[in-house]
This record gives sequence, C-alpha cells and structure tokens, in this order.
Amino acid sequence: MHRYARLFVPWIPTALAIVVSAAAAAAPVEGSITLKSKPIPAAHVLAKLHDNAEGVVTRPLLVAVTDRPLPPGALDGIGETVASQLALAGKLRGLLFRIDPARLDEAAVIVLDMPDVAGRNLSSLVVGTKEQPAVTRLKIGADRVSVAFARPTGGAQAVDLGFALKVEAPLTREPPVTADIGGPAIRSSPHYKAALAYAEAMKKGDVAAQSRLTSRAMNERMVSLPSPADMTERLKGVGATMLAQLAKVHRIVERGPRAALLIDQRAWITMAKENGEWKSGD
Repeated sequence: MHRYARLFVPWIPTALAIVVSAAAAAAPVEGSITLKSKPIPAAHVLAKLHDNAEGVVTRPLLVAVTDRPLPPGALDGIGETVASQLALAGKLRGLLFRIDPARLDEAAVIVLDMPDVAGRNLSSLVVGTKEQPAVTRLKIGADRVSVAFARPTGGAQAVDLGFALKVEAPLTREPPVTADIGGPAIRSSPHYKAALAYAEAMKKGDVAAQSRLTSRAMNERMVSLPSPADMTERLKGVGATMLAQLAKVHRIVERGPRAALLIDQRAWITMAKENGEWKSGD
C-alpha cells in the first residue's frame, strides 16, 4: 500500500518547481527597522530611478522598504509620492530612502509613519557620514537594484530611528515626458491656468474653489487639519506667494497625469490630472 502513496502527492513540473523554490529563497528585504524603540516589519520593497529631465532632482534613486506592498507608480513624481500619502493616512509604515548614486555616504530618509498630531507632515532626516556611510553595496542594473542601508540606534538623534537592511528589487523608471513647455506657451497651457486659478482662490479665501481646484490627495490632507478656518486665513498669504512664484515659471514638464511647473532649482509647483482636469497638488 505504501508504494502507491506517492500518487497522492501534488505533481509540479520540474521547471515550475525550480521557479517556486528560487522565489521562496529570494527575500527582497533582509534586516530590520526600529522606530521609537519599536520594530517596523521590513517585508516589501519598491525602487525607482528618476531620469531628472526636470533638472531639479538631486537624489534620483528612491527605495521604499515597507510593511505592506506598495502599488505600481507609488514613487513617481517629484513632489509628494503615493507612498507618503498612504503613510500619512496610516495605511502603511516603513522608510523611503532618496539617494544620490554619486554620493553614497548619505541618504535622505522619509519616515513612513503617520504623525501623532493631525496636520503634521512625515518626519524626514539626512543620515550617514563619510566615516559612517548610510548606503553601501549599491549596484544599479538595467532593471534591478541591490543596496544596503545602516544606521545604529541610540545617541543624540532628532528621530529615534535605526535600521540595518539589505535590499534587492526590480528597478522601475519614471514615466516618460509627454510634454515639455517653455516660452509664451507656458501661460496659455492648461497646467498654468489651473495653478493660477488655485492661487487666486487661496488669496481670496474661497474655500469651495480651492477644494474644486485641488487634487484628491491634497484635499484629504487638508481635511485632516485641526482648524480649517484658521488654515484658510493662513492660505491667503500662501496664495499671494504662489501668484508671485507663478510669474517666475520658466518651464512645464508633463509626465502623463502629473506635471511640474518649474520656478528654479529649489522651487516648483506640482499638478495632477483628474477626470480630464488639471488640479493643484500631487
């Protein structure tokens, strides 16, 4: 009877068995993250290399290590990423590393953890020194990246954060440029007109118009603010500043449903296209 037991074992083709075995053995993330003396599961990774067509991206390699999987495109854009938006909503935890491959001694880190106080942004810091680099073993291939990150816990830290991670993952790219606008065409573009309308609504304190001209993600962040009435007054000043910045826009780079109105090397305005209309925000 025992000689027939093998008949009841599920059959897997040899080639498929090899693939399954390799997938089970290859962990995309090894190591740990500790925030405020408590662990954050390091289970998933998403990596993207930006082509910097905008000319303002100083750390083009982004690597997110999270407790839950991120959707495709969650690291796209040069403003607030979907990864950060999900963290602000309490839907995931982890770290987002921004890296300059030409300078591996340091990395900018965004802590993907919902703030304790509504309205506050995610914590961010720059880690690493030449004596104790935060990034090592970086290898960037055509479609994969491998890298190690390290920061010990303890000592004087603005953010109580430590990590020791080894990552290997597919490498995605920024969506291609679909429009590159300069000169007189800037002010006649739908991106610019939408940004101008939003800035004017802010300056006037027109809350209804602001909401209509704002992306879903930005509207969700505004709703979480502790005092919308107080924020409306503060945004009147922001609207005046934005109008002055719009006068300096020298180029618009569009990538499908996202666009950046470029002011200078450190300032730009992001736009998102929703239901066929351009809205302010990411």
